[in-house]
Amino acid sequence: MKILVEFSPLPAGMTGVTFRNDSKSDCYLVICDSTTSRQKRRHSFGHELAHIFLGHFDTAATLDINTAGEAPKVFYQGEEIHKEDPTPLHLNKEPWELEADAEAWSYYRKYKPAFTDAEDKGHTVIVA
Repeated sequence: MKILVEFSPLPAGMTGVTFRNDSKSDCYLVICDSTTSRQKRRHSFGHELAHIFLGHFDTAATLDINTAGEAPKVFYQGEEIHKEDPTPLHLNKEPWELEADAEAWSYYRKYKPAFTDAEDKGHTVIVA
């Protein structure tokens, strides 16, 4: 498994996002919002890694995010969700989000050297 981690600004309401390569299902891109506090970046980093290592991309829980408009739109199995809900995306309470939150700090600690490397360079690669 190969995970590219980048720190870059994200749209309002998003602190982290993960994409899986369509042609190589063992390759991922994790982007953590570079404009948030270090504490939030650490949590987002661990949270996004948790999604990968807990197999959330191998379930029907995969979300698609479209950021082309003024505000991000989130789709679950092709249906837009939270369109009338003013709650920021990072406060969603879906089971896979709660599970990733619960495991975020353990994955942050396990991959802390990669987090530090990404902070220093703006990006890093994790091979697991």
